[in-house]
Amino acid sequence: MMPGTTPTHYFELPFDTSNISQVRIIYKQDNEIIIKKTQDDCILDGSTIELTLTQEDTVKINHEKPVDIQVRILDNVGHSLGSLVMSVGAEKCLDLEVLQ
Repeated sequence: MMPGTTPTHYFELPFDTSNISQVRIIYKQDNEIIIKKTQDDCILDGSTIELTLTQEDTVKINHEKPVDIQVRILDNVGHSLGSLVMSVGAEKCLDLEVLQ
């Protein structure tokens, strides 16, 4: 990921997203949540959750450290599920101004 960009992340599930009542996607660096997204921010299609981050979201990323990502889901019958934590690298961006 690169600060100041608008990446789209796709999370593939082992079941259909029609069985989901809540989604939370957390991006964390240095044990601090830097981005927190909910189902309202996502597109659920088949077994895929699609999330596009904004420039305002990604300028919070420190390019010198990895970003940890985790998806949490509450299904329609009340079961809470969580993905393994995914750690991704961040790239340097020379211009962190939000483009308009």
